Amino acid sequence: MSDTQSSGEPPASGRLTPEVKASLLWGVVGGLAFLVLVQGYELVGSESVTVPAKVGVALAVAAGATLATYLARSRFAAG
Repeated sequence: MSDTQSSGEPPASGRLTPEVKASLLWGVVGGLAFLVLVQGYELVGSESVTVPAKVGVALAVAAGATLATYLARSRFAAG
């Protein structure tokens, strides 16, 4: 059976659906985009941000972007 199962049955154990993969990748993009913005802030400004704060907020942004993408996908699906 192919990776995209059209029969409506759940994916095999240990496999992610394309929707979940896409949501996770958007979460990674969101987290990395936040880190780029923080780096720019530090380069332009005189203040620095601690590493634990950067990591913590980047993880929160990644989780939020992942969740938002997963939930919004069904609302904005073409079709």
